[in-house]
Amino acid sequence: MANTYVDPGPSARTISTLTGQFLARNRSTLAIRAFMAADLRSGRKVLAEPTRAQAGALARCSATAVYWAEQRQAERCLIESGFVPLVPPAPVHRANGTAIVPALAGGIDSGARLSDFIGLGDAELEVIANALSDPAA
Repeated sequence: MANTYVDPGPSARTISTLTGQFLARNRSTLAIRAFMAADLRSGRKVLAEPTRAQAGALARCSATAVYWAEQRQAERCLIESGFVPLVPPAPVHRANGTAIVPALAGGIDSGARLSDFIGLGDAELEVIANALSDPAA
């Protein structure tokens, strides 16, 4: 009997979670909030679904930047490389009620090339394309 093993089950230790909304809206005392923070830091509790403001504070950016990053995942590579701004320019409203986007206000025709639009030459674009296509470089 001394050498018997008891299986603790699929999860011997459960980790409780704190949601971002709970942390943002709870009215606990300073001591309780401090212990919640200590539990998060030690791993006894896990932060689940932080709010945009909380995620931005952890990453040292604004909640607005987090919003636009969520909306523009398809353009992530261009934005992270600096070719396209994270926050798109706000449209300029004219007196007649129409709106134009400032980046396109110069009138880019349908035959314009990407190098003309972003101000890079063919050599620079080729270097960027090679760097993006070859992950070993």
